[in-house]
Amino acid sequence: SSASRGIDVDELSDRLGDFGVPDSELDNLLEAVERGKTIVAYHATADNADRVTAAFDSANLSNVRRF
Repeated sequence: SSASRGIDVDELSDRLGDFGVPDSELDNLLEAVERGKTIVAYHATADNADRVTAAFDSANLSNVRRF
């Protein structure tokens, strides 16, 4: 379970919400973490969002999404 790994699901949900992740996506991301996946988030500005997305893509991160 997530609790056994020290993950506070409510806190993670709040943090993801701080990044603009919509409620409709939260369950998918929380389930990914429960399966041992890592979530990388970056609060980009309008000026650098394209560069950040490109950097994540070039680092071969899967499922790069912008919210």
